[in-house]
Order: sequence, then structure tokens, then C-alpha cells
Amino acid sequence: MPELIDPKERISALSVERFCATADRPFAGITDPLPQMAKPFGNLVEAPDNLYNLGLLLGGLRLGRTMRVVDFGAGTCAGSLVVSRSWGALPSR
Repeated sequence: MPELIDPKERISALSVERFCATADRPFAGITDPLPQMAKPFGNLVEAPDNLYNLGLLLGGLRLGRTMRVVDFGAGTCAGSLVVSRSWGALPSR
């Protein structure tokens, strides 16, 4: 069984600044942000894998209607928007 994470220890050991720097690192060399902004649906080749991986992530989280989730590094928030609407947290258009 994997070792459980102690949230209080994590919060005291890691800063928001460190999380931001870590989250920004993969995108530092991108010169054209438009392909990134179109995710998860902008590339017909990548979209199926992106959606499949999102499904695995959501299934593993076992979210309930009363739970709250903070999505750090959400980019355009398209994934968060789809998930929120799926769980009834936001009205659909």
C-alpha cells in the first residue's frame, strides 16, 4: 500500500511560488501559445488521448457533488469547465 500524504506537512514544506515555477517550466520555451490554448479539443490526433487521460484522472478522484476541487495550472480552463458542467456545478449553455 502506498504511503499516505500528510496535507499539513506538504503545505508547510512547499510554497505557492514553487508550485507556480514548477507548473510554468514545461511551457517556458513555447513561442506560439495558440495550440496550447485550443486543448483538449484543438488537435484531432491528440484529443482522444487527452480525453481518455482526463477520464482516468476523474475516475481515480472519485469526486462527489459536494466536493470542491482547485485546478492549478488550468490553462484555458476548458477541462475544468467540461467537468463542472458534467457534475452539475455549472449550467450548460
